[in-house]
Amino acid sequence: MALHCGERKELEEALKEAVLPQPISDLTLEDEAALLAGEITEAEAIAKIKIPTKNDENTAAAAIENIIAEYVGELYGLKATYLGRLGVLLKARRRKNSMVA
Repeated sequence: MALHCGERKELEEALKEAVLPQPISDLTLEDEAALLAGEITEAEAIAKIKIPTKNDENTAAAAIENIIAEYVGELYGLKATYLGRLGVLLKARRRKNSMVA
């Protein structure tokens, strides 16, 4: 059974609230578009990603929160890097196509 977009978003939000009390923010669609267009750099995009600070409590829940935050942050950083490099490739391809035409 596949989830529809709205259901998926609700589930994601519920899971985030249940597991991570501090939100992790990904790039916005505008940031992604700017990254692909070369209007912002990979470093600028990565700086916009908000990762919660480490939870210093010595509990299993705190350890899980820290692990999730670390890996989700890494994943979002890789996404920003991928989009930045994809933008460079797209620009090069457009330049090449304009030279041929």
